[in-house]
Amino acid sequence: MTPKDVPIDVIVRDGNTLILNTRSSQALTRPGIPREAWNVIDRTGQAAFEERLTGQLTRNGLTSFGTDLP
Repeated sequence: MTPKDVPIDVIVRDGNTLILNTRSSQALTRPGIPREAWNVIDRTGQAAFEERLTGQLTRNGLTSFGTDLP
């Protein structure tokens, strides 16, 4: 498996890029795989993904500013 085999879904809200599948992104971050090598898919404006992000932010008490990743 390569980093390109792991899709990373993102949505841009209020100028911030927010990652939907954070576990997958952490699986790539931990071994030091640079973000340029990731398979990032912009899901901005796609209703199902937007709803999913809203739910994740609400459950975690976050805003469209998200949280900093290490």
